[in-house]
Order: sequence, then C-alpha cells, then structure tokens
Amino acid sequence: MPISDGMPFDTLESRWFFEASSMRSAPEVEAWFLSRKSTDPATSARETDPPQWRTDRYLVVPGTADIAIKLREGRFEVKGKVADLGMQTFEPGASGRIERWMKWSCDMEADGEQTRPRGGWLGCADVDDAALPVAKQRLMRTFHIGESPAAMAAAATEPEKDRLMDFELTRIRLGDAAADTHWSLAFEASPYGPGLAEVFRRIAAELLRDWPGPPLGAEASMSYASWLSGIAERQAGQ
Repeated sequence: MPISDGMPFDTLESRWFFEASSMRSAPEVEAWFLSRKSTDPATSARETDPPQWRTDRYLVVPGTADIAIKLREGRFEVKGKVADLGMQTFEPGASGRIERWMKWSCDMEADGEQTRPRGGWLGCADVDDAALPVAKQRLMRTFHIGESPAAMAAAATEPEKDRLMDFELTRIRLGDAAADTHWSLAFEASPYGPGLAEVFRRIAAELLRDWPGPPLGAEASMSYASWLSGIAERQAGQ
C-alpha cells in the first residue's frame, strides 16, 4: 500500500508465519490463493503484477515487537504498533491477531548495489551490519472497499478517500538462504477509520475458507517485528 513521505499511514493487519517445510504443496496453496474472491457487494478485486523477488533489510531489536524498521528499495520505513485488537477466529482452524499499525516512510539515497542509505543506517555502520536481509516473493490481491457501488465509484476518482484491503501470500528467504525458509499469509487494510475492523473481519473470514496450508493458529500469528525479534533471540541463545 502507498505511504506518503512524512505522513503517517494507519493500517489494520493480521499475519501468520510458517516454515517452508510445513507446506504440503506450494503450487496447490498458490492456486488456492489466486482463486480467492469476495462475494461482499462492497468490494472489488484488483490483480497485481506477477511476483518478483525483492530484499528488505530489517533492523532487528531482540525483545522489541512494537516497532519495525526497514530499508525497502531505497525507502526508509518505520512502523509502530498503535493497538492490539486481540485474537479473532476468522474460520474454524484460522485464528489470528488483529493489530493497528502506524507507518512512516521517506526516500533514502541508495549506495550502489548495497541497497542502503549512504553511510549505513542513519550513518551508523554498526547498526547497518546488524540489519537482516529478508528476501520476499509476494502474490497479492487488492480489494477496494466501499459501502456501495456508488461509494466505490467515488473512491476511484478520489484516491485519498479510497479504502483498500491487501491479501498476500509470501515466500521468504532469510539471510543468505538460497531456498525458501518460511512463508507468510497476511491481510492489511487502510486507511483506518470507523467500521474498518468489522469489514476486515468479514472479508478475511470469507477469503480464508478452505485454506489448504498449515494450520493458521494463534501461535503462528504475529507481525514481522515480533517474528524477527523471536528469531534474533533464539539465535542469540544458541
């Protein structure tokens, strides 16, 4: 979803992580994902471009799950958790945590092939060396949300009033891994406002029906910040 320079961007999110080894059939899961549709009369889907691998660099702080800092394709992005809306059972076997996040982003001058700001993260080489590269290949479907066909038509001509919900399935490679190490399934809706949480729950429940992958349980539901922090803590304890 777009993030304006210097302007906060408020979202609702639910996300799950699972190891690549737990996937019975990646092609089956991807085919299921691409078949997802919403029958809600207040939504319409938009297909995205074919997925490409990209690498984001995360500043991982063990024990910190409420803030995420990363460099993405020359943009410096910061996310802070505003609220935890608790666990939601979307479908039998699919329970996840809904969180509200605030994002900020700005362009950074890239330094050649390193894809990082000149001089490192905020000019600090030690911090830059600690940044974890996370390669991602995402399949995504974007749903326009409106209260009626008329509202949706108005949103198309007034982007600032447009309300979107992204549904994504992501292959993940951590560090220098040559093969997939994890997968993630996620929902992200914005901008936050009255009634969004209700629509979020309704559409997510519908899209998650007949999920063919590993169980989507509470223990697998967390943000990137929480997931990467847990990985860093486990590595530090080895």
